[in-house]
Amino acid sequence: MIIEPKKDSDWLTVLREQCSRSSQAAIGKRLNYSATVVNQVLKGAYKGDLSAVQRAVEGALMGLTVDCPVVGELPRNRCLEF
Repeated sequence: MIIEPKKDSDWLTVLREQCSRSSQAAIGKRLNYSATVVNQVLKGAYKGDLSAVQRAVEGALMGLTVDCPVVGELPRNRCLEF
């Protein structure tokens, strides 16, 4: 099942802008995802966990933080690694 991201989502807008300034491969690397995943998300064809990609974008590209129970406050995407 493919979950379509909202076209006006802040995180999706940020992802598009960052990819236009750099490359899908470079942004994917920052997010810990492949360029293929980034491409599929941008096209609305990603079949994986879209909310995980959203959290990665929010942490790595938007600077959102969480109080991670393992290591304390850190970028949202980094907490997902633990």
